Amino acid sequence: MKINPALVKLSSGDLPLPASITATQLENTVVQFAWDVAFDSEKANKGDQIMMLAYNDEMKAAVADVMGQLRKNGRDMLTLKAGTPGTYHLYAAFISYDRIRQSDSVYLGSVVI
Repeated sequence: MKINPALVKLSSGDLPLPASITATQLENTVVQFAWDVAFDSEKANKGDQIMMLAYNDEMKAAVADVMGQLRKNGRDMLTLKAGTPGTYHLYAAFISYDRIRQSDSVYLGSVVI
């Protein structure tokens, strides 16, 4: 049995995701998550926070930040474990400023260290 990382859902909810969100490897162990800062003010808030996760299936290791930057900031960084090489699958979701709602998660591809 094999799990397809692109089909894994880590979060589910009705908080809207940004119109676009990307993950880019900047350095060997640093990944930048960037997103569109425009949002529907009736359904989202500039104080919502990104939740980021990188999962290394080969080493069964994860790196996460569940209280990342605010939606209004448009980007955040996640540092992967330098001593844990392999392929990291990247996911993001948002949690509301009041901690009542969250978004669906989105798979953003993978990076190799």
